[in-house]
Amino acid sequence: MKLLRWIIPGIFLLAIAVAVVLIITKPKASTAAYAEAVRLVDAVTVQLDMHVPSVPIFVKVSTPNHARLRAAVSADIKEISALEGARVSKGETLLLLDDREAGLMVQQRRADVQDSQSQIDAEILNHKDEMFVIRNDDGENARHNRERIVERHKIRLRGLEAKRLRAETALEVAMLDLQRTIVAAPFDGQVTQLHVSVGDRVRPADRLIDIYDRRSMELIGAIPRRYQSILQRALDSNERLAAFAVDSGTVIQAELMRLGGEVNPRSGGVNAIFSITQGGESLSLGRSLKVQLQLPAVANSFVLSDTAIYGTDTIYRVVNNRLQAVKVHLLGDYIDDGRLVGTLLFSEDVRADDIIMTTQLPDAIENLQVKISSPN
Repeated sequence: MKLLRWIIPGIFLLAIAVAVVLIITKPKASTAAYAEAVRLVDAVTVQLDMHVPSVPIFVKVSTPNHARLRAAVSADIKEISALEGARVSKGETLLLLDDREAGLMVQQRRADVQDSQSQIDAEILNHKDEMFVIRNDDGENARHNRERIVERHKIRLRGLEAKRLRAETALEVAMLDLQRTIVAAPFDGQVTQLHVSVGDRVRPADRLIDIYDRRSMELIGAIPRRYQSILQRALDSNERLAAFAVDSGTVIQAELMRLGGEVNPRSGGVNAIFSITQGGESLSLGRSLKVQLQLPAVANSFVLSDTAIYGTDTIYRVVNNRLQAVKVHLLGDYIDDGRLVGTLLFSEDVRADDIIMTTQLPDAIENLQVKISSPN
C-alpha cells in the first residue's frame, strides 16, 4: 500500500517530463511559407512631351447639295441622257420632256399678248375719233363733254394695259415652262437615282432624277460628349484640326469645319462635320468610314499601352518594388505614322522617368510588392 502511494505520483511526474521534452524538441514551422509573394511584371519609363491625341469617329459621306429634280410641267419623258452613277457637268442635259404641249401654250400666250395690244391700239384710235368729232364744239357743255371723254379713255386704257401685263406675265410663265422641259444639271455632280423611264407621263412635282455635288462632299459623324468643349474651343480660336482615314488603300484627309447644332439622339453627342481635303475622288454618297480626328496638342502628356491602364483612370507607379496608384486623364489614342502606338494620358502626379507597370494584374492594389522583369 505504501509502495502504490509512491508509484502513482512518479508516473504522473514522468508524463509531465515527457510532455515538456516533446514540446521543446518540436520542429519549428518554416517562415518561408508565410513570406509575401512577389509578382513579376513589365514596366516602362515615362517620357513627358507635347503629344497630339486622336479620337476614332465613325462617319458617313454626305453633302449639303443633294438635288432632287422634279417635273415643272405635265409632259411625257422624251429622252434620258444620264443614267444612275453618271458624272455630269453643270448645265449638261440630264433628260428631255416632250415640249409640244408647252410650245402650244407659248403660242397661245403670245396670241393673248397680241390681242391685248390690239385692244389698246383700238382704244387709242377711238379716243382720237371722239376728240375729232367734238373738236369744234364750244361752250361750257362741250368742255365738260371733252373732259368726260378723256377720263373714260384713261380708265379704259388702264384696264387694257393691265390686261396686256397679265398676258405678258402668262407668256413668260409659258416660256419658262417650255425651258423646263429640258432638265439640266444644276452643278457638277453625280447622278444617284433615276425615277422615270422614256414614255412615262409626269405631272408637276413628280420626281425625275437625283444628283449630288461631288465638290461639296462632307464627312459627318457623332463625337463623344466629353470632347465637344475641346473641339468648340479649337474652332472658336480658328485652330485647324485634321482627320484622316484609309479607304481601300487610299488615304482620305479631312478637316473639322463645324459642329452640329443639336444632340445626336443615338450617341448623346453632337455631329462633327468635316470637309474632305484630299483623297475623296473614290468616295460615294452614304459610304461609312472610320476616321481618326486629331485633337489639340497637350503638353507633358505621355503614352502607355492599354495593359497599363486599370479601369478608366488609374495606373500603377513602381517605387522601391512597391505599387503606387496614380489617377490619370485619358486624352485619346496616340497615332504615329498612321499606326496606333498606345493611349495618350495626362496626370499632374506623374513625373518624367517615373516607372509605370504595364502588366495587367487581376489583384493589383496599392503597395503590392512586384519585381520588374524587363524595364524599358
